[in-house]
Amino acid sequence: MSRTRIGNSLLLLLLAGAALALARWQTAPWWQGAPGSTRVLLALLVALAFGGVCVLCLRRPRIATDTDSGILLLWGSQTGFAMQLAEQGAAAFKQAGLAAHALPLEAADAALLRTHRRVLLIASTTGEGDCPDHAAGFLPGLQNQTLADVEYAVLALGDSRYQQFCAYGKQLDEAMRAAGASALFARIEVDAGNPKALAAWQHQLSCLAGDAELAAPLLPEYQAWRLQARHCLNPGSVGDAAWQISLTREAMHWQAGDVAVIAPRNAPERVRTWLAATGLMADAAQQAALAAARLPDQQQIAGQNLEEIIAQLVPLPMREYSIASIPAEGELRLLVRQTFDQQGQLGLGSGWLSTYAEVGSDIWLRVRSNPAFHAPGADTPMILIGSGTGIAGLRAHLAARAELGAHRNWLLFGEREKAHDFHFRAELEHWQQAGIITHLDTAFSRDSATRRYVQHVLAEQAERLREWVAQGAVIYVCGSLERMAPAVDAVILQTLGKPLHDQLQTEGRYRREVY
Repeated sequence: MSRTRIGNSLLLLLLAGAALALARWQTAPWWQGAPGSTRVLLALLVALAFGGVCVLCLRRPRIATDTDSGILLLWGSQTGFAMQLAEQGAAAFKQAGLAAHALPLEAADAALLRTHRRVLLIASTTGEGDCPDHAAGFLPGLQNQTLADVEYAVLALGDSRYQQFCAYGKQLDEAMRAAGASALFARIEVDAGNPKALAAWQHQLSCLAGDAELAAPLLPEYQAWRLQARHCLNPGSVGDAAWQISLTREAMHWQAGDVAVIAPRNAPERVRTWLAATGLMADAAQQAALAAARLPDQQQIAGQNLEEIIAQLVPLPMREYSIASIPAEGELRLLVRQTFDQQGQLGLGSGWLSTYAEVGSDIWLRVRSNPAFHAPGADTPMILIGSGTGIAGLRAHLAARAELGAHRNWLLFGEREKAHDFHFRAELEHWQQAGIITHLDTAFSRDSATRRYVQHVLAEQAERLREWVAQGAVIYVCGSLERMAPAVDAVILQTLGKPLHDQLQTEGRYRREVY
């Protein structure tokens, strides 16, 4: 029983008791003469009205909220893209005169879904088929639930480089269907921000709005950044080369934790080889269009001229990198590990940034805000855990903390060889000497016969981990989802226990940027 209902019941009992008490004082007859029929009727109407008021008071009140009706957009986001699309979609619906609300997945359950006529789920897949960290409890909450009156649609964000492409979006689709919800339209899958897939989603939203012209998602425009410099940070390493990329432009705005989204280009030699193989001739503008797109197989373009081919081109997928610097340093830094495909060719993004783009040329880039990995207040202690190129995002946080004079920072970093792979070593050791980094713990796996990784260092410092968390510290993890992140998570779980581990995630004190 609610507090309101209990209070109303007690008030009615109090009034009834007062009436009985007052009745005992009335010893003389109530009225010298019998009341007329009119008075009896009026009294009866008053009694009925009073009874109606009592019933209304005793009913469970219906509290109006801003999520009682309309279109509900739920997002699951690891780097902020799904959140951005959901919030912009809700704003577009409102501009069209429709009620709409955007919420993170963890804020919704089956009961909330049933209060909405239509539910749109926008979710990214992180790593090999995993859900965003904050959304871990949503799917288990749908088990054994009925959503027969709910209509839904799924926008699945992913990257086809991973074997489990859009796996979490597919899981959401299957779970909603299993609960009896009806699909408004087929699931739309977006490969690395493919604009055509996003346009298809936008069209469906317009149809839901009664063919209203909804405002398209306002994604930041790519801007030209000058490739100022690049150099290899780990010459002689047994691992693949890691390159520091320095980019500049006149106006630079971002904060530690944000992501650089790169529009890569095909290597010039690849474009020339494709043209030679097809026997086509292209001018400078046409070559630029080919450089920015997936080059089709010859069988797909048989009998077409170059203008027809260019009109059908699909843009190259974007690539995302943690930003390793802050604007006060005068440049946007990236740390890019070279990758190779099965044919031994350099990866699309890493090859473009580290090898093919000329120093001094333009790199097309947009900064994506990533609130899930922004820093806490300067008074909050930070535990920063990273491996490999994951040090990039952590370095940006340390630079920001140094600028603020925030001294409670504990860095744990793992790589292969100390002599070759201690990225940003001079800066990190300088911050340690200056007191910005309270503790600097490292693990270099190839420097000893027994492989030692960053999770082993964390386990050795279990007591310190408990102390820092008890003092309000936040934990930021950046690096490999396949290897480092699960192992670190296991140590945190074992050290702190599941209740505290889950509490840190719920409170936003345990955040991960993993890939």
